[in-house]
Amino acid sequence: MTQVSNELLEDSAVNLTSLMATQVGNALGHAVNTALTVGTGTDEPVGVVDAAGSGVTGTATTGVFTYSDLVELIYSTDAAARALPGFSVMASTSAIVDMRTLQDGAGNFVFSPTLDAATADRVLGYPLVENPAMAASAHRPSRSSQGICRPTSCGKLAGFVWIVRTTSPSLMVS
Repeated sequence: MTQVSNELLEDSAVNLTSLMATQVGNALGHAVNTALTVGTGTDEPVGVVDAAGSGVTGTATTGVFTYSDLVELIYSTDAAARALPGFSVMASTSAIVDMRTLQDGAGNFVFSPTLDAATADRVLGYPLVENPAMAASAHRPSRSSQGICRPTSCGKLAGFVWIVRTTSPSLMVS
């Protein structure tokens, strides 16, 4: 908790209440995103990385995933899930950098940028969501309790459900 005197709030030329609320809200949002993405389940929720059934970890000696890895990741999900609205690929910033230069066997880029800010970029035809809490492109260890480095994941991410245990049971749906 941050304490601020009433005099400072009243005499400031800047709206400190709004500024502090924005900063605290951003910090809280980043912390929740990290917990729900790579949480280990001990003192935080089990994140989507630990709960995922598969992930791209890279097969090359450099640890960078390949075109085949991305295809295997996407098609490791059920066909019905891939057809759902909201199915997307979630990746770390560095994984997206790697994707931007990745080509298939015919020399086609797998990454398709969009010029409209309201439309998501695409990878192999699926919407791409950037998540800075994901592991950095298989080069650094993940916080995953399974010890798995997963810079990329896919699925109907908006449908992921967390059960939050408190003194009284509650359900949190993303």
